[in-house]
Amino acid sequence: MKNLIHFIYNNVRVKGGVLLKNISLLLMLLLVLPYFISYKIVFLGLILYLLIQLIFYRFSINFVLLGTLLPLILIFFIGLLSSIYGMPFYNDLIRDIIFYLMPILLITTGYIISIKIKDISLIINTVVWSGIILSVYHLHHFVLNPSLLGESIRQIRLEAGLGFTLTILSLFIIYFSKSFDMKILNNNIKIKTFGFIVCSISGLLSFSRSLIIFSLVILLILSISKRKYVIKSYLSLAITIFMILILIPTIHFSVPEEAYEQMSGKLVNSLNEVSITEFDSIKQINENWRGYEAYRSQIDFLDKSFIAQIFGGGFGERIPLGLSIQLSGEIYTSVPIVHNGFWNLLNKVGVSGLLLYIVFIISILKLGLKLVKKEGYQVKLIGYFSFIIAAFVFISTLLATGLYKSQGTTELSILIGLFIGIDYCLLSKKIVN
Repeated sequence: MKNLIHFIYNNVRVKGGVLLKNISLLLMLLLVLPYFISYKIVFLGLILYLLIQLIFYRFSINFVLLGTLLPLILIFFIGLLSSIYGMPFYNDLIRDIIFYLMPILLITTGYIISIKIKDISLIINTVVWSGIILSVYHLHHFVLNPSLLGESIRQIRLEAGLGFTLTILSLFIIYFSKSFDMKILNNNIKIKTFGFIVCSISGLLSFSRSLIIFSLVILLILSISKRKYVIKSYLSLAITIFMILILIPTIHFSVPEEAYEQMSGKLVNSLNEVSITEFDSIKQINENWRGYEAYRSQIDFLDKSFIAQIFGGGFGERIPLGLSIQLSGEIYTSVPIVHNGFWNLLNKVGVSGLLLYIVFIISILKLGLKLVKKEGYQVKLIGYFSFIIAAFVFISTLLATGLYKSQGTTELSILIGLFIGIDYCLLSKKIVN
């Protein structure tokens, strides 16, 4: 905590009554707070912040930002206009409007913060500290209630949370910081060790397939990008994993065997959950709920008119389930959102919206390609992480609705905005570090 306060203090400067560097604190709050307050409050806060920037500071939008946002803006207007011809539920309509506007607001805010900070090192360190804070918060549940380790995975995730993308991102930034010549956490070995351990344990106790996939994506892309240096890091990583494996027998007595079985079962069953299949019984539907959602989404999409298939049913569109089923204690015959984000897009904004979403992902890849060609290890790292973010946006859309939800991917949108801002600062030669 002392080092965190020291970091914040060192990055606050006052000149002419205006706080210049405390924008990094705002970035930290933006990365962390969406997990603790209502998405509606975050939404209103973002609109207020952007209005202030527009009215009092007249920030400029560069072509890279506009090119990245344009597909998302078009998706929003397609969904909004299509809903006029549908019969949306009011609450679903409002929620969809917020969800589909949120990535646009977050990317723009991330961009503004980035061009205000103008310091790659400070941005990266702020992201790492945010991941450590979220990891400590996650682990405090187990400190306050050690018996939680004896519960089922479902109960652990219900009480302690689903884990954080920033935890994994921070973990690998700390681990590979030397390979990319980065000064992370003041290069203080004690703080870096603490951050690495905390993020590692938090990631393991998240029992999250998405975070496992995210970790593999990072490892794959970094291994391709800097083979020579990363191989050395892999050797030390192998030693670390070996030490963790030695500790597993001790951990095994704390975590029940059924937890291991549940996690392995989830991993094995992942393909079934995302495959489009008609199941024969309620038991099969419950065990493969995401697959059944996708199946019902496909039926609903194919039943639409040609125009509706092109432009979707609009915001507030619900997917008929073909049965009555209890979800989270309530009986549903239709759902407003399914886990497979691509089917969400097809049903709400049609083929046109889906294609625009793919164009958006490609634009992130193009940004990454531009950055990796520039000089400087830190800039190249931002480029590689653009590839990683693009890949994870695609994967998270397949598994868990992607960017259009209240929690879990807000940081991805913010990071995209930060990376666009870094690119703009490099082009205008305003970057500090």
